[in-house]
Amino acid sequence: MRELPQTICEHGIEYVLADGYYLPQLSVPQTRIGHYGRLHREYLKAQRPVLYQTLFQSGRLWPYLEALDQQAHQRQRLLIEKYAEQECVTERLKAEDPMAWVGAMENIPSRVEEVILQELIYQ
Repeated sequence: MRELPQTICEHGIEYVLADGYYLPQLSVPQTRIGHYGRLHREYLKAQRPVLYQTLFQSGRLWPYLEALDQQAHQRQRLLIEKYAEQECVTERLKAEDPMAWVGAMENIPSRVEEVILQELIYQ
């Protein structure tokens, strides 16, 4: 009987021989994904499991989530600036009526969060 090689590589995935079976050598990269990346990962697991498994097995899941998280944070910064400008929430308002400024500035991020969740996370 012929001896099996310890490792083989097919379709870009490395397999290791363990107890007569070839098991995929999958590893999770040590990248950090933020709040939006984690939310999208949970969405993919629950609502799009085939896409989640495809991304995970191909090793593209973590870079994808990291990029999406960065994109969401950039969009968040831009939208907060845009909403503040549209609603005239300026340094002048802050000096003249600090309570109105605080109220407006606390309202804007929650609305921006809803936009980001709808546009990027739960698409």
